[in-house]
Amino acid sequence: YSTTWTEGFETSTLPGADWATYSTPAFDWSVTNAAAASGANSAWMDNSLNSPGTTSIIESTSFNISSFTTPKLTLKLAYRQQTSADNDKFQVLSSTDCGATWVARMTRQSSTLATVTPPSTTPFIPGTSDFTTYTVNINGVAGSANVRFRYVFFADPTATGGVGNNIFLDDINLFDASVGIASLEEQVGLTIYPNPSADKFNLDLNLGEGHIISVQVLDVLGRTIERLPAKQYGAGAVSLTFAQKKVYEPGIYLVHVEVDGKRITKRIIIQ
Repeated sequence: YSTTWTEGFETSTLPGADWATYSTPAFDWSVTNAAAASGANSAWMDNSLNSPGTTSIIESTSFNISSFTTPKLTLKLAYRQQTSADNDKFQVLSSTDCGATWVARMTRQSSTLATVTPPSTTPFIPGTSDFTTYTVNINGVAGSANVRFRYVFFADPTATGGVGNNIFLDDINLFDASVGIASLEEQVGLTIYPNPSADKFNLDLNLGEGHIISVQVLDVLGRTIERLPAKQYGAGAVSLTFAQKKVYEPGIYLVHVEVDGKRITKRIIIQ
């Protein structure tokens, strides 16, 4: 990938096309619909059933960010300790040599990893407000034409009465801060309404210049409900209506709008 990139685990699998997973011993990250910072899914470690000393890794595909003026990486985490003595750790690492060497870019451990207090022995299932947004300093890989990232969870190796509680990862964004994620939305004047909707909804764009636009609507299981293939639009107002030819069951849907290969994801609720 060489443009703004987002991952909310709504349609991705672990492992999958963009992700590899590794663990020692075998206790991997997986996708769950039990909790999410946004949308319906996130990645999680069922750490309440984990073994002390387990290292579990999600490794990304490669990115060419050589055109990014100010590369930024953000993500959302939710974690709760079982006891104040829990010493679990989460790290983000980067590699620019195809994984031969890795450099830590962010580390949270023990109580500094916890986004919810106090500790609890009840298996942790977070609400949306329990997620904390982190900005990872990746200035060290600025200009790289081949960088990948690892998201690593280390279960407390010294735990004797069981390891800590569950951890959830969601909404990973890699982007050029000089452009910004929101500015693309503003640039094309994206509006989706009504939201919530009783049936059909509209997607409006106000293009200051020509763009190639494609739209995909998915349900929370990742199934494509409706698709608008890529099409070149000229400058000016564009209005698209969805769910007028298909019946959408009540629920949450994700609307992926791709503008010149860069994706904006919005959520629509059908009541």
